[in-house]
Amino acid sequence: MSLEITNPQDSRAAAKASADWDDEPRGARGARLWSQTRPQRLGSFKLAAAGALHTAAVRFAAGWSLLGRMTGRAMVRLLERFRIRTRRAAGSTPAAGELATFLLVAALGFLDYVTGPEFAFSIFYLLPIAFGAWCISQRAGILACIAGALTWLLVDTFSGTPYSHWTAPYWNALVRLGFFLIVVLLLSALKRATATMEETVRQKTALLTAEIREREQVQRQLIDSKEAEQRRLARELHDGLCQFLTGTAFKAKSLQAALVSQDNRYSIDAAELVSLLNEGVAQANRLAKGFDPLELESGNLTSALEQLSGQSGRLFGVRCVFKPRGPLGRLSRAAMLHLYRIAQEAIHNAIRHGRAHQITLSVRPCGESVSLTIDDDGLGFAPDQQPPADGMGLRTMQYRANIVGGTLEILSCPGQGTRVHCIVPRKDASSANGERSSRLLATTATKAEAGS
Repeated sequence: MSLEITNPQDSRAAAKASADWDDEPRGARGARLWSQTRPQRLGSFKLAAAGALHTAAVRFAAGWSLLGRMTGRAMVRLLERFRIRTRRAAGSTPAAGELATFLLVAALGFLDYVTGPEFAFSIFYLLPIAFGAWCISQRAGILACIAGALTWLLVDTFSGTPYSHWTAPYWNALVRLGFFLIVVLLLSALKRATATMEETVRQKTALLTAEIREREQVQRQLIDSKEAEQRRLARELHDGLCQFLTGTAFKAKSLQAALVSQDNRYSIDAAELVSLLNEGVAQANRLAKGFDPLELESGNLTSALEQLSGQSGRLFGVRCVFKPRGPLGRLSRAAMLHLYRIAQEAIHNAIRHGRAHQITLSVRPCGESVSLTIDDDGLGFAPDQQPPADGMGLRTMQYRANIVGGTLEILSCPGQGTRVHCIVPRKDASSANGERSSRLLATTATKAEAGS
């Protein structure tokens, strides 16, 4: 590709520039090019430097803010602990604390006088002032301010510090006194705010304690009334309907025998009637045992769970296995009843929702607790899957475990079945719940104080 120059002047200028370029020394040529590109280089450098400085300033501000918040919280907690320990050591006597403050100021003044005016001690005078304002009272802090300003003035006077005017040391003493007073007022305000927050936390903790206890009492009363009604229905079924159906079955059996002796063709229908009545008696008995299993089984949890396993297998057509792992020992009726209800609900959920074909129940003693485990080979569900709005099974099991001071854990995975594991303590449920509520409230109060 060739470049054609049609203008003679351009042609001569290009030729002259080419000749100058060839005749110019290489060093001078580089210096000239460097000086020509200096403005562009300076602009790029300034832009890069400005960006780096902005990034560094933002990061420094964020780090300084975080460090300030952390330091402030740590100082508040440290001062509060120091105030409590100082009060205990001084016997909660303000006079002793004020005397200790004056002694600290005097000791600092002596050290300031001995070291001379070349070494600054201004920040150390804040130590007894902060001690008096935070650990004792605002009055003690103000007295420490006055004592610190006077001590500083005396040290400057006796150390022979030269001043241009005789009023200079007194002016400096007033300025220091004003600075010390500002520190005392700020510490007193922070102390009042901390005390107000602590009182608010204590009041809310007390209200929360009363509310939790009242709610637990109401829930326990609801459960007790429900169980009492179920026991009443169980007695009505067992003593009323079951006895009536049994008597009717005996009458039907007598009628069947009479018809058979007469070779009556209705004897077959009578036999079928007897069979239906016997099945009704069996169903009524099962229903009564479902309402109140432990009372009809003489308070034996192992026997009740064995009966539940067998009835569930026959009723739903699944393989339900019960595996006791040793004697359970002494256990309250409430704990046995809630464990039975949890097992009943877990079996129902495994069959209805999990479509399980095999269910295994196992119960064993665990020191001061009793452990109940229900495993199935059903469909399972994801751990983060929320239960349906109308499904109360999981909530009911969790509530029953909590009401007797126990814990409930549900482990499941899609396609791998579900495990329900419940541990119930042997001791009284009210004491267990009380200890749990106390631990919860103590943790809440500790977090609130740490956040303040």
